[in-house]
Amino acid sequence: MTGEERLINWLQTATDSKKKLAEKVSEYEYNYFDDMLFKPDSIVGALFVCYYQDDAGKLHKTYDDPPFSTSLFPSYNFKISKIRNAAGRCHSKKHIIVIHPDFETDETVIMHEMIHAYEGLLLEDPRGHILRDILFVNLYKSLKSRIKNLDELIMNHSHIFRQKDIAEKGGFHGILFFLKSLDLDLKLGLKPGTVCGYGRAYFDTGEEI
Repeated sequence: MTGEERLINWLQTATDSKKKLAEKVSEYEYNYFDDMLFKPDSIVGALFVCYYQDDAGKLHKTYDDPPFSTSLFPSYNFKISKIRNAAGRCHSKKHIIVIHPDFETDETVIMHEMIHAYEGLLLEDPRGHILRDILFVNLYKSLKSRIKNLDELIMNHSHIFRQKDIAEKGGFHGILFFLKSLDLDLKLGLKPGTVCGYGRAYFDTGEEI
């Protein structure tokens, strides 16, 4: 069954709340994740620039497409369901994002799980490793001028004991995840650390960041 067929089947049986969640994901993807979609006008666009010369010798600028799609549509399904000790969860292998009913309209929770989903799609394809590198470098460059203590925050987040603590509480949240979460914090006008920690001190991000 193709991704399109799965999406059609899902739409036929999905509840209104699930459809609303999918609509929010689609809206957020368009407005906040152009970099993780590798769009030409995003911070990674310059690395996909191509030039060609027409018959008159005039040089033209265009953009090559990324090697594969990283959009969550139509590959992902979205569910509203109670989750023990979590506001949301991304099942990367199954391509499912689950949001707890209490957080179904919480943009920070939804975007948190969306970052996991995009990372999962990048890891599924060997070509995704170079895309991750492109994204990592450009997110860092973009944030460096906007967050003065960015290096300190990254080192703090990356310490092995902090990573172990985070993994035990909520799964893997690496440096790329952290950078994109900070980017979203700035775009949403939130305190740095909010998207990474669901807006709570769940990962002890509140006071330190």
